Amino acid sequence: MKTNPKMNVFILTMVILAMVVGCAALNQTRFDETTYTRLTDLKPEVARVYESFDEPTLNDDAVEEIELKLDQLLEHEKGKGIDRNQEMVNIVGRIITIYTDDVEARRKEGPWNQTNIDNSLAIIEKAFDQAIETENLKNRKK
Repeated sequence: MKTNPKMNVFILTMVILAMVVGCAALNQTRFDETTYTRLTDLKPEVARVYESFDEPTLNDDAVEEIELKLDQLLEHEKGKGIDRNQEMVNIVGRIITIYTDDVEARRKEGPWNQTNIDNSLAIIEKAFDQAIETENLKNRKK
């Protein structure tokens, strides 16, 4: 039986294409209820801390509790694999940076005025919204 070299190349190309498509499909992350719940629970908790920035002293326990929850969320996202989840890792990292920078600024400057609170709160809430929407988009891809 004679084999056709063009047919062999075609079959090999199709096999490679199937493998690439299969690997690409495996590389997508799926909707994670834990991530979504943590983000939607944390957003109002963070807002509550920001709303207290006009008080004479910071509630260090509340600040540290939020820091711990954010760190746990970041580790959860990293645990999914950086290759597959880099966007969420970056967004959560940005949220942590915004939060820690604002807390540090509040500690240095003392009580904030309402405009400063509102502006900073709007920025971190947008970051949370981006993270929530990014995770929610995975739910629609099913």
